[in-house]
Amino acid sequence: MLEYLILASKKGDEQRINLLEKLDRELVKEKILVRLSNRVKAMSDSSYIDIEKRIIEMGKMIGGWIKDEKIKIAMNKAKIEQMYLMPHH
Repeated sequence: MLEYLILASKKGDEQRINLLEKLDRELVKEKILVRLSNRVKAMSDSSYIDIEKRIIEMGKMIGGWIKDEKIKIAMNKAKIEQMYLMPHH
């Protein structure tokens, strides 16, 4: 997961979204593993609750980053379209 985060911080918009979406999928996998660990009593309920809260917070942060990147891409595309539609004197 850390690799995706590092790469996402260094890539362009489209690649960044792709990496962030991969990171989000990895986080979902981690959430499932943590839940299963708790169910088989490999971790205490208090540890599970703490980790689950952290995973949820990370998911919100990643989701916000993805949303911001998509908005940025849409705004850039709109600017480019506007440039081509403007009458030239």
